[in-house]
Amino acid sequence: MTIPFERTTCDCPSCAAGCRTMPGSLIPGDVEKILATLPVEVDRWAWFTEHFAASEGSVIQYIDPEKGMVQERVPTIVPRQNANGECYFLTETGRCAIHAVSPYGCAYHDTHMSEADGYARSHYAVMQQRDRATPAGVHYAIYWAALKELGNVVASLLERRTAFQQAVEAIEDK
Repeated sequence: MTIPFERTTCDCPSCAAGCRTMPGSLIPGDVEKILATLPVEVDRWAWFTEHFAASEGSVIQYIDPEKGMVQERVPTIVPRQNANGECYFLTETGRCAIHAVSPYGCAYHDTHMSEADGYARSHYAVMQQRDRATPAGVHYAIYWAALKELGNVVASLLERRTAFQQAVEAIEDK
């Protein structure tokens, strides 16, 4: 899949606040891309369920010609967070252990982009996450459901966004 945006490269403290409070979501294809980097002897399913979690995702709103205004929640998969809220893949040196194959939400967002660019990138992700017309989209939905059934879920999106905003504000206040 070709992503229509350039990967971001900033790792300033403000951008890294996401790694410490709200790891970015995956889009279809990210799971397979990440799993492909593992050694052959690793049980991929066990590794996946240990490192990722189900998120309630975003709520989108649109007009359906037959139903009128519709609200729909689009569930997402995110890296699990440690007890302190940090992304499971954040190393002790503050670097991403899977940077080369990091999830879309990590690789294509930063705190310096314009609101319009951030919206366009988020919209792209949500459309990919809700698309069940492709094998990758179907797999994504199955992975999410399995994580949820296993109890691998993260705090609400509101709680994680609040923690992220507070972390960014604390950095900017310094």
